[in-house]
Amino acid sequence: MLPRRFFFILGFSASFLGARGQMPSLPLNETGTASNFEPWNEAMVAKKELSDAFRRTYYLTNGRVVGQTSRTAINYKTAAENWAEIEALPTTTDGLVYTAKRQSFPVELELNTGWAKVGHMRYRALKVLGKELPELKQGASPGIFEQQVSVGIIRTTEFKHNALKTSVWLNNVPTGVQTWSIEEQLELPMGATLVPDKEMPGLLRVEVQQEVLGLIYPAWLKDAQGQFASAEFEFRVDGQQVSLKTVLPKDWINDPSRVFPIEIDPLVTGPTSVFGGGFMPSCDMPNFYVDSILVSVPAMITITGAFVTGSYFASPFTGATMANGTMFFSSSCGNSPQLTVAPPIGNTAGTAYCANQDYRSPLTCCLPSACTTQTFWVKMHIGRNIGGPGCNYSYIYYDMNSPWPFSVYIEGRTIETASSGWILTPSEQCSDDCEVKIRAFARYGVPPYSIVHPWLQGVESMGNPNIGCQTPLVNKEVTATRPNCPDFCVENPNLPVPAPVVRDQCNNGIQGFASKLLSIKPTPEISASTNLVELCSGESASILFDACPDGVDVNWSGGGFQGQNQLDTTMVNTGNDTLTVVYQATASLNGCTAPPIGATIHTYPLPDASMVLPQVAIINTDVPLLDSSDYSGGLPQNIEWLLPGGSSVNGSPATFAFSSVGEQEVCLVVETNYGCRDTTCKTIMIIPPDVPSPNVVTPNADGENDALAFEYLSFFGPARLTVFNRWGVVVYSNSDYQNDWIPTVNDGTYFYELILADGKTKTSTLLVVRP
Repeated sequence: MLPRRFFFILGFSASFLGARGQMPSLPLNETGTASNFEPWNEAMVAKKELSDAFRRTYYLTNGRVVGQTSRTAINYKTAAENWAEIEALPTTTDGLVYTAKRQSFPVELELNTGWAKVGHMRYRALKVLGKELPELKQGASPGIFEQQVSVGIIRTTEFKHNALKTSVWLNNVPTGVQTWSIEEQLELPMGATLVPDKEMPGLLRVEVQQEVLGLIYPAWLKDAQGQFASAEFEFRVDGQQVSLKTVLPKDWINDPSRVFPIEIDPLVTGPTSVFGGGFMPSCDMPNFYVDSILVSVPAMITITGAFVTGSYFASPFTGATMANGTMFFSSSCGNSPQLTVAPPIGNTAGTAYCANQDYRSPLTCCLPSACTTQTFWVKMHIGRNIGGPGCNYSYIYYDMNSPWPFSVYIEGRTIETASSGWILTPSEQCSDDCEVKIRAFARYGVPPYSIVHPWLQGVESMGNPNIGCQTPLVNKEVTATRPNCPDFCVENPNLPVPAPVVRDQCNNGIQGFASKLLSIKPTPEISASTNLVELCSGESASILFDACPDGVDVNWSGGGFQGQNQLDTTMVNTGNDTLTVVYQATASLNGCTAPPIGATIHTYPLPDASMVLPQVAIINTDVPLLDSSDYSGGLPQNIEWLLPGGSSVNGSPATFAFSSVGEQEVCLVVETNYGCRDTTCKTIMIIPPDVPSPNVVTPNADGENDALAFEYLSFFGPARLTVFNRWGVVVYSNSDYQNDWIPTVNDGTYFYELILADGKTKTSTLLVVRP
């Protein structure tokens, strides 16, 4: 039992209101508060499609799409065969004749004569309670006209869809009434007849060959407390002219318990030749009579609401009350709750209706989103617990001309976003940080969604196809790479980041994403005057480190030392291998650290020059020159011998013939493959090929030529020396002569024999003389 789901009126409104294109009223949910069907108006409609007599689709400026389907016509075809919206409100050119032309059957009302024309039928009221009617006047609301019959009696005429609805209002007990009736005159179309309806008591039908042109509903009265009474119709047909009298229940009106005002409604309506006109019976429960609407779901939306309107009428002429009826709605997805009206209101007759109640769940939960228009059937079920078995119109029924016609609004949304649309992380980064995070948000439309961004490789996807009535807001974070990154020493700190493009399966994209600014902090970039220095031990090096932007200091460290910007050092390598020292340079600015760079110094050991050279060599003979240097882990690159007279030879071994006797200096210059050099020098004694033969000795102790000295003798020894006088007598003899014989013999001429180690014999005279 869900009584709060209904609005109630205690009488039957027999108008042809249908749906005139107005926005539907807010429904009530089970707690009596407004549901989530947001109101909207024509100003919010960006585009409108009219597909047939019963369907419209509204595309709103806020992204909502609303598909309207009604069991009663909401559109009509113009003379040009185009669909247009029904508009029941009249217009006038002279202020006397009002016409509603924007509908299938034009409705016309002449104020000065009181004649009304509805479709093919004309009628006018002549008397109310025996009183002549004054001219019609414009009422307080558009489309409503009034006649002040007398004090306390007012007749109203209201334009409705394809119809005019008339009511008489008694504001107090009428006095001086002679005729308790309302008299009207009707002009029937040619060939038409006025006959009682066979199924609904009290209903009169205007027919031509069984085609219904108009209805005159059973007349009833209702007071301010919802008490009902019926009136009787009397009519006389004379050709096409009909005299119609509505006989009112005098005793019921004059009953002291009556609470005024009393409404006498309806009196006459227009034709029923409207799309879907007629009635829907009810069945005795647990059986239900079913009517259905083929509902269109607009393409490219997620359904966010299925707002259903329906009503049933409990006829006061049969003793039925609203509590005797039950109504619910169904689709292939599921059934709504069964709706009924609880006492005390349910104990009265009249119309019970449900207006725009959201039954998205359960009616649409099995419908997935789609890029094309879908259709599904929504059924209205009516049952009753009064009146015996079977299905009939007598007790509880649905009138398609009710102000609450069986209709369905499908509300949906194309793809849209929420929150901030998309998020960029971080908002600030160093210029050499290349990755950013982009998080996009999307919902509605037809998921899953695709994310495209110029900084992404390929297309990312997010979300799943809509399942049931779940319409979640989905989001996904993707990693994008900044173009032209890494970058250093940037000058423009603000980088515009394009917004991602998010599309659904229908290729609809989210509109309105704005780009964002990424604040770029410059990362320094370090440069060095050189990144490799090669030294020989003992040499000095200088390296200049620089960085952009200007003014950024560079810190370096290496080899147990550290400094800033300029590196000056003298390197010594006493080992045998290359000494390598790597210096690391770093720089930072506003929390952004430059990629470090390195500068390397290779220090190579010096070679130790050494040679193998004979101590003595004979003049003009090839003397071998042999390099015996220590290259300390390197390789000999250049070997140069610097020789007397500016001569030089290269390589090892090498030879050189000295052209001068005596001590000669020989220098060896060696260079390694690292370019490191060393020099060493030695002397060599160059001797003649033979020992010179002296022939004068002056042993006078003056220290000059005192001894018999053979030059270079030491290089030819040991030698045997024998000295003879003129008579052949040996005066001196030594087998290992050392140039140390100072003659003690008398001055004179002597002879000597010198036998060298190689057996060569030299003989000569010797003059000993003491000056």
